[in-house]
Amino acid sequence: MKILGSVGVVRASDDHPYIVNHRVRVVAVLVDAANPEVDADDVRILKTVEEVEALERQLGAGDRLEVQPWLETESRFSVVTSDVRFEEVQFEIEEK
Repeated sequence: MKILGSVGVVRASDDHPYIVNHRVRVVAVLVDAANPEVDADDVRILKTVEEVEALERQLGAGDRLEVQPWLETESRFSVVTSDVRFEEVQFEIEEK
């Protein structure tokens, strides 16, 4: 599944309750950002499809996604982002 640019819905978030049940678009992957054993300075930020594809493992509970919430009243994604845990986002199924 392509992560960057994907749209999903935040289903739960202890850190960002204001974004729950909102559509979001993924703009970056923060590898190990939710892992308490990893120092914040060691978190890798992936901003390109190539970087994500080169990751030698699947994304999971230790990772966060930098997301832009959808602004319904303005019919666009926000320029302000939030970082949610990977497992908190339910992705929409891409139609082919």
